[in-house]
Amino acid sequence: MQEGDWRAAIAALERAQGMVSGFPEVHRYLALAYWRAGEPARANEQLARLASLAGTDAAVSSLSRKFNPDRR
Repeated sequence: MQEGDWRAAIAALERAQGMVSGFPEVHRYLALAYWRAGEPARANEQLARLASLAGTDAAVSSLSRKFNPDRR
């Protein structure tokens, strides 16, 4: 992600998601990578998974506003 290669980041994070469960960081970064790669539906799916794990934490709210600026 640091290099801006969103496709490579998505591939790595999808592998991580398949190996672990319950790690909000994986879903947070995967949501961001999908969004940056122009896949808002998949980004919002990951946000929903993140919200189910993390509840209403500030990071979820912040990403949600970023991905959906018209839904405040």
